[in-house]
Amino acid sequence: MRFVEGRAPFLRRLQVRGLLSFGPDTPDFEFSPLDVLIGANAAGKSNFLEAIRLLAAAPTDLAAAVRRRGGVGDWLWKGRGASRSATLSAEVGPYPETGRMLRYHLEITGDDEGGLVVSDERVEEAPSESVSEDDRAARHIHGTLNGERLTRVAEGWKPGWSYPEEREAEIEIGGGRKLVRSQSRSRPDESVLARHRDTEVQHRDTEVCPELSWLARQLAGIAVFGARPVGPDSPVRRPQPAGLSGDRLLPDASNLASVWREIERREPGRRDDLWRFLPRWERLSTRESDGKIEWLLHEFGLEVPISASAFSDGTIAFLTVLAALLAPSPPSVLCLEHPEAGLHYEHSLHFGGLLADACERMQVLLTTHSEMLVSEFTIRPESVVVCERRDSGTALRRLDAEVMEQWPDEGTLGDLWCMGALGGLS
Repeated sequence: MRFVEGRAPFLRRLQVRGLLSFGPDTPDFEFSPLDVLIGANAAGKSNFLEAIRLLAAAPTDLAAAVRRRGGVGDWLWKGRGASRSATLSAEVGPYPETGRMLRYHLEITGDDEGGLVVSDERVEEAPSESVSEDDRAARHIHGTLNGERLTRVAEGWKPGWSYPEEREAEIEIGGGRKLVRSQSRSRPDESVLARHRDTEVQHRDTEVCPELSWLARQLAGIAVFGARPVGPDSPVRRPQPAGLSGDRLLPDASNLASVWREIERREPGRRDDLWRFLPRWERLSTRESDGKIEWLLHEFGLEVPISASAFSDGTIAFLTVLAALLAPSPPSVLCLEHPEAGLHYEHSLHFGGLLADACERMQVLLTTHSEMLVSEFTIRPESVVVCERRDSGTALRRLDAEVMEQWPDEGTLGDLWCMGALGGLS
């Protein structure tokens, strides 16, 4: 596998506490441009991706994301030290206007009827050793207090702008008092970032607090793909609406035909990626009729192309993952759960190269049970993160860069994993 340094990750650190299988004392996890999570079933790999999915839902519909798993109670840690709330704290960036990282903190809990409540939410510049404590306090951007949203008063605030039920208040930040404008929360289950769905509010907030607008766009750009929808009734097998964007794959892959059409239009040379996996494949094409797009697979030796309804499950799964990696407009973070599912084990050798290419365009995080795929990281073991379940909750441990030197005669990194030398087997 060809390794590159990759672009600096947008999502630098994430702390998950009291959420799913993550206990109340879980330390921060620091990301790299390409991270590969390995571990036994029920260790917490999928839960980590769910935490990232929840983070990505803050600018859209946090309540809907919580309902996907039943309700707030289903998201809360149930082990030792359990409480009625869970927190996510993410360090992201850099924010392009200042070059500094932002820290987003979200705490959720449930009301008496089990509904979602955003009990705490803060956006601030991440601490830096080069910034004094006094200056750091002044870099607070947004917060909540007693159920009210608090946003800094910025220079150039136009008196004609006013939020509903807006008032001025003073709060103590970092030991000093600061005048802020406060808006009573209209929906307790809504993040402040979700306000940016309202064009008028987005315009006001962009002028007053541009960091919020930027953060909302970037978090909403995180893409998390779980199990691929490949069954006979899957939307990817049917003709799809022609009006869907082909810039980026949707979570249910319902625009897969549009994405492949856009890839073929912008980068026709990408068909080489298909040939690497199946030499019989010639190309993919699309056919539009009555406002629908049907996509077709051309094979050498066949006079008539194959429609998506006749693709094998493995072919559908592979083309879905490939479209996510090659999409013309990459997400800020791409998360893939078991991307090797449905692939012949030897194809993992080619898949590693696609991952190396992808991390030059975007941050990539994936989970895998594939020994062959893990072996692709033998010369870069620090990209592999072992996920283990302990009494205190899920723990993530990055492999040391020199781990192979401790086992010079034991083959590949995948071999070490299978023999139990790396952990993550039970």
